[in-house]
Amino acid sequence: TPYCQLEWPPALCRAAEMDAKLFQKFNPEEYYRHFLADGLRPDGRGLRESRAAELEKGILSSTRGSASIRIGQSAALAGVRAELVEAAQDQPALGRLEVAVELPAMCSP
Repeated sequence: TPYCQLEWPPALCRAAEMDAKLFQKFNPEEYYRHFLADGLRPDGRGLRESRAAELEKGILSSTRGSASIRIGQSAALAGVRAELVEAAQDQPALGRLEVAVELPAMCSP
């Protein structure tokens, strides 16, 4: 992990991780400032290095199209359905597009 030196014994490495977590909790600005000064993020990635993205298409059978993406510990799922409907007789040139977004209770922005 980014908290440990390669030559450190495992017990010392675990203690360093615990201390780092406490330091992050009680002094977050200084915690992140330490990594930024070294050009790193706390997980060891460089400042311009992004997480790997995992994309899957066509995973929902009840939609016309669907996809899921996972980046780090974050995940999103999208599904698209469409339906053709007849225009109203009194306004044949006007159509309708309905959009719905569903966010289950366990989602957070």
